[in-house]
Amino acid sequence: FYEHLNQKAFYESLITVVERHESLRMYFPSQQPAYMDTKAVLPPFEQLYEDLTSLSLSQKKDRIAAIFSNCKANMPDPEVRPSWAVTVLNLEKQKFCLVLSLQHLDFDGSSISVFVDEVRDVY
Repeated sequence: FYEHLNQKAFYESLITVVERHESLRMYFPSQQPAYMDTKAVLPPFEQLYEDLTSLSLSQKKDRIAAIFSNCKANMPDPEVRPSWAVTVLNLEKQKFCLVLSLQHLDFDGSSISVFVDEVRDVY
């Protein structure tokens, strides 16, 4: 995203897309499908958002590497919650990055672009 991010509108677009697609709320306790409430899938925006604008380029690279490492090490367990998570990074003034950590259970190559396109369109 390369514009001013209206945090409230962006978060509401995420909520809309997650509510629209029950597969984004699905998890498998005891290997049986169940559905979470959207608010349980998406924590408050403040927990999804990280502002990196005050960091130097080197610090940004280190922080982004740490975020990716954390995503890899802490993939959501599909027996406990949907197997995807989202992080929004504010890289620079008017430059944002959407980080999706996901398992193939919820997304494949084409559904990732559908998700991102739909969030953008709703936003």
